Amino acid sequence: MQNICALCGKQCSVQGEDIVEINCDTCGIYKITREAYEDLPSERRLHQSGQLVKASAYVRYRTIQNQPTITLFLSDNHPSANEITPRITIHEIIQNFPLISDRLDMALMNISKLSKFSGDRVELLTRDYPVFFPDSTETPASFFIMKQLIDDGYIDGTVGFPAKLMLLPKGWKRVSEIEEGNIPESKQAFTAMWFDQSMLDIFNSHICRAVKDAGYEPFIIPMKEHNDDITDHIIAEIRKSKFVIADFTGQRGGVYFEAGFAYGLGLPVIWTCREDWFKTTVDVEISAQSLDGTAIKVLHKENRYIHFDLEHYNFIIWEDGEDLYNRLYNRIRATIV
Repeated sequence: MQNICALCGKQCSVQGEDIVEINCDTCGIYKITREAYEDLPSERRLHQSGQLVKASAYVRYRTIQNQPTITLFLSDNHPSANEITPRITIHEIIQNFPLISDRLDMALMNISKLSKFSGDRVELLTRDYPVFFPDSTETPASFFIMKQLIDDGYIDGTVGFPAKLMLLPKGWKRVSEIEEGNIPESKQAFTAMWFDQSMLDIFNSHICRAVKDAGYEPFIIPMKEHNDDITDHIIAEIRKSKFVIADFTGQRGGVYFEAGFAYGLGLPVIWTCREDWFKTTVDVEISAQSLDGTAIKVLHKENRYIHFDLEHYNFIIWEDGEDLYNRLYNRIRATIV
């Protein structure tokens, strides 16, 4: 496993012990727990179905867009899961993989960021397939996205690797539209949050009230009626929203994912977090076994930190539902136009 990327299996730079930092020419820069790094090659279901390519595309996009380095977990049950941010589980990435229309836009954004200047031709090799957000490592999956961007008049070039692609004026215009992102006539306020019952109660009693009183319509993804996997609609609903409320209570990877996507679109993001989850250490009771095998309860110190790349944002640090209502209502009225 030495110097092998956990996602694509290619040679790369590997550093670290408990948390491994990977610098891969194909997948980009990311961190991963030692457990996940060692276990992923045996996750045959993920490999055989080609699902890990979705994680490669996600990480490569974050690298190209210069977003904070993400830490990948196999499960939120990992002992360090609440201590490391930003983080996300590999299954969350797979479940939230963008729809085809969004994959086209995100591939276009990658090419724009890789362009040194207008008129620059970006050279991409076979190893760069994640740039195109394919759903398979087979080259036709990348060529499909490449051809569509060419056919739509967004880029100039020939389908194939190595590729030399130039963003055309229509492509730069589309990039501008994506970056602006905001839909002026929209009244929808998307909330990214932890779906713990206590937080759902906060949403129903206080967040909804603040949003409605400010003149907008609250929305969380479980509200949507659907026939498909609900995660397929997350990105589409963010695109339809006027702004996003991202509450980091519980430090869920999905909240980082959704807030980052909204921020990348240029949507206003209101950052909130309950005070006991913001830069603090708490004692948590966990089940354990004594040396003789007896079941016992022990206190574990849990570090709860917002990732340092987000700390400088103007967070609403709230104590209870009423405090959140008042401050959120005022923030919406003051900042959403």
